Amino acid sequence: MLEFFAQTAYVIPALPVVAFAVVICFGDRAPGRGAGLPIAAMTVSTMWAFGVLGYCLTGGEPLSYGFEWANVGRSFFFTITVDAAAATMLAMVSIVALLVMIYSTGYMHDDPLYARFFAFLALFSSSMLGLVLSSNLILLFMCWELVGLMSYLLIGFWFHKPEAARACKKAFLTTRLGDVGFNIAIIALFVATRSLDLREIFTKVTAGEVAPPMLFLISLGLFAGAVGKSAQFPLHVWLPDAMEGPTPVSALIHAATMVAAGVWLIYRMQPVIQATAGMGPYDAMKWIAIIGGFTALFAATIAIAQDDIKRVLAYSTISQLGYMMLGLGVGAFFAGFFHLLTHAFFKALLFLGSGSVIIGCHHEQDMKKMGGLAKVMPITFVTFTIGTLALMGVGVPGWYGFSGFHSKEMILAHAWLESPVLAWMGLAGAFLTPFYMTRLICLTFLGKTRDPHVAEHAHETPANMTVPLVILAVFALGAGWFAQPFEAWLEEGYAFHHETDPAEVRREPKQTPMAAGVATLGGGEAPVGEGADAWMVPVAPLPPKVHSHEAHHAAEMAVGWIATGCVLAGVLLGLLLWGRGPDRTAAMVKRSRPLGLARTVLANKYYIDELYLFLAKLAIEFMGMVARFDLHVLDRVFVRGWAWLVLQIKTVVGWFDKQFIDRILVHAGPFAIYVLGGVLQMAQTGSVHFYALVTAMGALVLIASALFVEGILNIILALVVMVALAGVVGASLFRRQRKAVRP
Repeated sequence: MLEFFAQTAYVIPALPVVAFAVVICFGDRAPGRGAGLPIAAMTVSTMWAFGVLGYCLTGGEPLSYGFEWANVGRSFFFTITVDAAAATMLAMVSIVALLVMIYSTGYMHDDPLYARFFAFLALFSSSMLGLVLSSNLILLFMCWELVGLMSYLLIGFWFHKPEAARACKKAFLTTRLGDVGFNIAIIALFVATRSLDLREIFTKVTAGEVAPPMLFLISLGLFAGAVGKSAQFPLHVWLPDAMEGPTPVSALIHAATMVAAGVWLIYRMQPVIQATAGMGPYDAMKWIAIIGGFTALFAATIAIAQDDIKRVLAYSTISQLGYMMLGLGVGAFFAGFFHLLTHAFFKALLFLGSGSVIIGCHHEQDMKKMGGLAKVMPITFVTFTIGTLALMGVGVPGWYGFSGFHSKEMILAHAWLESPVLAWMGLAGAFLTPFYMTRLICLTFLGKTRDPHVAEHAHETPANMTVPLVILAVFALGAGWFAQPFEAWLEEGYAFHHETDPAEVRREPKQTPMAAGVATLGGGEAPVGEGADAWMVPVAPLPPKVHSHEAHHAAEMAVGWIATGCVLAGVLLGLLLWGRGPDRTAAMVKRSRPLGLARTVLANKYYIDELYLFLAKLAIEFMGMVARFDLHVLDRVFVRGWAWLVLQIKTVVGWFDKQFIDRILVHAGPFAIYVLGGVLQMAQTGSVHFYALVTAMGALVLIASALFVEGILNIILALVVMVALAGVVGASLFRRQRKAVRP
């Protein structure tokens, strides 16, 4: 029975597509004002996804199947793969999407575009589910772009708001920059491997059939796509502005769909990324780790100074995505993937909890106007606190922790073994995360309400909004318990393992004709792998660093205790500064010029948006200069000048044609023929005597010319004389005849 679910896994993304089509066609006339069918479809998809997960958990072999979509000399297939990783992602994405839809029935209840919102949510979820199943680059890229399109439509769902319209355009254009790199990577992979199927690509890469520079280019292109989708520095700027969309959209984007796509791409393409390890300047994993570690720390500092509750969570998402990339970059692929799963649950919980706060406070999002909500919104407060503890990574090393503790501990332990600098960057982020989240809890739920308007309207949200919070809180509490057994099962059930062991493949490049030729010219023999083009020769990837289990365990324990200390320090400092409200801290910041300057810089997000705007204005000015140069120099001097010169040449040529060619060459010929014809006409008298006389005279001329002139000249001279005589005599006779005829 479970195998049936795995063999028909394509039903999981297909059902939400059908629901989308029906709701788009019928709108509010569809069941449940348009919400019933998407929720029902996602419920079935979730059950189907758990059936696929059950198949993999019971030892089912990975499955791949598809159909041919093009045949142009060779066949191209749309293929999907069901393995442990895909099954886990399917279950996570579907259950989060289902809970978001249920929550949205309360949050969007009064919205006039209620049906369209659920249709978009259904297609958004379907595109992410299709991306997870894809094992063909073309199908994967199609779902990838569909995810981007739906995020554009949902971020700008309230298109009547100028801020939402700008935010959706910003998100779409920013992610397109990364997608350019993804396109280049797909093309390069096809050129290098002549395949678009992931299994064939991974087999050739691990066998060492792709040159290091090409592998490096491909890896950077893949990472560029992930940087755009997963909001890594410097393409992170779209994610905070995406908060202009409805809060359920923010929860879905930040937890299970949009930002998860980039991390999933790097995880799925790990054989290609990992093949660059140990290749010196072509080691793409180092760049992934550096960008990820910097993003984790960079975004955490910005979150400290944000007052909008959703923007704090947005920068928290960027920071946590940085942790995931850090884990993938240091080779902790399972840790990065597991953090993606745990983050999905507690970040969906936090965003839906923030939406509950916003609704309960009459659409207020400024935390400085809140306070004291724990009493009037107890369910929201408890579940939000659980999500916060999971995000902080609260736990006791070697015993128990919230879901975020285990995954973050594994990432930091791997980072410590690979690069202590990156580990300390992660630990700094581990200190800042509880610091700004404690600030959020204090300003939102503790103390007294600082705005009477908020206090007047504050209330707990209905059950269709609080029940999803409770379910997500359970996942945030217990998901970390399954880290160790899940790692072993995931490794065993991964679909793209290969018989080729990179450590057993010769890592030296082969001798090439160019290298041999250069060595000969140099007067000696070049050893294998040296020469002008050795860098272009395919090499097998170095095996990743393998650390002993004892080293891993020791690193996890040491880093776990350090991280726990960082969490406690962050919480205590947060309580000290904001436990009694923001007034004392605001006064302290106001008195201290350095703190005030730092607060201003962080509140303005390091002015990166202003920098991009400045660069955009420079680009616009440069394009204006180019346009003016084109108009005044290229158009006037070259285009119009050349046209004027051509016109002048045309005038001269026309005059020459009319005065010389027409008059001398064209008109002269017909005029000569006309004159000659007139002469010959006068010679046609019709008198036999005249013809006989002319013939006799011509004969005499021929005889005379034959005596004095040789060759062809005598004939020409005779003819001329005959014509002349005929003309003269004929003209004389013609005049006589005309006189005789006159009365």
